[in-house]
Amino acid sequence: MKKTTATILLITLFHVGFSQSYKEELKKVNDFLKTFDKGYYGYLEIKDGYLYDRFPSGKYSKSEIKYLGNAVALDNEYKVSIECTDSKDCVFSTYTDSYHKNISFSQTEYFDKEVLVGLLNNLLTAYKKNTGNYKNDVALIENKTSTSSNSNYQTALKKLNDYLKTFDNWLLRLSGN
Repeated sequence: MKKTTATILLITLFHVGFSQSYKEELKKVNDFLKTFDKGYYGYLEIKDGYLYDRFPSGKYSKSEIKYLGNAVALDNEYKVSIECTDSKDCVFSTYTDSYHKNISFSQTEYFDKEVLVGLLNNLLTAYKKNTGNYKNDVALIENKTSTSSNSNYQTALKKLNDYLKTFDNWLLRLSGN
């Protein structure tokens, strides 16, 4: 009986530890999105294996996470995109009432796309590892800002904090303070 109780306790602690990692990454993305494009993108939510991009208007986009690849910064645009794997239309949008090949985030002003790419890839990697749907994607390895292990989270956090410092200074300059 003691072995069974100890095993159940160990499995519970292990599960809580893994689920916390993707929930922490989800919080980081949502904190960033509050400052991004004046909060237009609302917040991300993960529910029953789906990633929801919930807009303040009540509309949303959703995709089953196992069909999402990595986030990428698009060239010559102020845009970041999470592409569907195998060029499938895996994202349903209530704005268009149709399926699309990606979830994208953009704004008309300059922003450091690599920060958002890193945050999104960290979230997707943590979730996929937690659920066993993780594969060692070549694009993830090539992305220098994406961290796939907890040992590099401090570097990513420092980059994000450094970026946010410049963002705050930009707002102060804009307001004349």
